[in-house]
Amino acid sequence: MFRFHGFAVAFLMLASTAAVADTQEDAIAARCPKAQAWKAQMEKAHPDRTAEARERRDAGRTFTAPAYREELHRRFLADQAARDAWMAKGMTPEASAPMQKIDADNQAWFKPIFTRQGFPTIAEVGERGVDEAFYLVQHDPQDSAFQKAMLPALTALAKQNHLPKADLAMLTDRILSYEGKPQVYGTQYLKTMDRPGMRLQPTEDPSHLDERRASMDLMPSSDWTCVMNVVYAPAS
Repeated sequence: MFRFHGFAVAFLMLASTAAVADTQEDAIAARCPKAQAWKAQMEKAHPDRTAEARERRDAGRTFTAPAYREELHRRFLADQAARDAWMAKGMTPEASAPMQKIDADNQAWFKPIFTRQGFPTIAEVGERGVDEAFYLVQHDPQDSAFQKAMLPALTALAKQNHLPKADLAMLTDRILSYEGKPQVYGTQYLKTMDRPGMRLQPTEDPSHLDERRASMDLMPSSDWTCVMNVVYAPAS
């Protein structure tokens, strides 16, 4: 999957299955060489932030809430599978019903837990569990108030390097976009049916966008737009 933990170019729904991810990676390398070079440079500079490094650290941990961790994982896999299927069907509104059903089920499960217990910790569910909990939170398009309530905990995790700063940037932008406000980090795009390609949603102060993106471990906007067009609007 073209997503880099700790220096993620995180977006909402990149494909999760290995075969699709490999195909995407090959296409991105061919069509977006600057994005691929950015990824390689960041992985070399920050080997401790890769997905593999996070998995190794989790392998040496004993979790205080292992059942919670496994349920998060099960729900995350269902979330990703639903998005893979939606993408395979052209991302049309008509094809989104199964994905929306999964989202609604996940929301009904995790909101009471997060409201009662707060955001899960690494001690409870590991780095994988924290990452997957983040995805469940940010895949709730109907409740930006709940997402905003999670921001302080997520900000603290990012400051401790327990959550990629890019994830925090993505959620911040998503909340702003839901509220009809310009985003800050340029992570939110729209795919429209009337023209090819992905369209960046309104963004404040575009002339300094790449500076803000760099501060959150995000690649330059033009390179990320290239990636978005490979993943979501592939050439026919």
